[in-house]
Amino acid sequence: MKILIAIAILALICISSLFFLSSDTALKIDPPVQVVGASTPVTVQTTGPHGVRRVSAFIEQGGAKMPLLDQSTPSHHLFWRKNQPPQTVTFDAGRGKAPNLKEGDAKLVVEAVTDDFRGSTATASLPVKVVLAPPRVVGDEYQHYVNQGGMELAVMTPSGSWTDSGVKVGDHRFRSFPLPGQPGQRFAMFAYPWDQAVEVAPLVYARNAAGNEATAAVWFKLFPKKFRVRDFELKDEDMARLVSQIDPNGTLAPGPDMLTRFLKINGDLREGPVERPLPALGQGRVLLRRRPQLHL
Repeated sequence: MKILIAIAILALICISSLFFLSSDTALKIDPPVQVVGASTPVTVQTTGPHGVRRVSAFIEQGGAKMPLLDQSTPSHHLFWRKNQPPQTVTFDAGRGKAPNLKEGDAKLVVEAVTDDFRGSTATASLPVKVVLAPPRVVGDEYQHYVNQGGMELAVMTPSGSWTDSGVKVGDHRFRSFPLPGQPGQRFAMFAYPWDQAVEVAPLVYARNAAGNEATAAVWFKLFPKKFRVRDFELKDEDMARLVSQIDPNGTLAPGPDMLTRFLKINGDLREGPVERPLPALGQGRVLLRRRPQLHL
């Protein structure tokens, strides 16, 4: 009898130790989701020393829970994993996963179960707005004559559920502004880049926070231009002179290699904010080739 009692006490101590040595999981939806549309990507990060054995997600609306994700891995109840790195899980939320989803308010919920003896559940939730109706947009009826490398103005009328509108030319987007005296209409100044393929047509667009986008064509005629290209060799003394004029103390672009400093000044520093304007290196943007040579 004493042996049985000792075994029972030992088992109770082991179980208690396993229970209290189990950990919790930190769960975070990052970046936060505010709007859900037909298909909205959601990224979740879990952090815990023992990892997680299950991650699930659902969207709740009107008292109904609609599943979005149920991902499981082999469990480790007794022999835990240790020092597990943070895990990232990505899934889609929206009508594509939840066909009964309707426009309006909803709640996105993610749950993660710790992979240890206790298996505690962590929960993260966010209130979201469901937007399913696509935006609409109509372009103006004017004739737009555009020089390659030049700019033009276009007018558009977005409607429906939209949060942003403007003109896009290839991968370039130009936002719009309210057109004075014309309620509902907006205008955008857009450029046709000098290196843009001539077959790309400008489009007016309207999109909403759920990622839905509508586009429409406008009448335009492009006048292609041929831009002059000149190559000349950049000598070491010329490079040193240019760099010393802009960064004589080596604070903007430190380092012993003059070519590296030149590239940083003429590349990275020109694209970010600076406390004082940088002088122009020549008549245009300078690009170095391998030799090195300048391409204007």
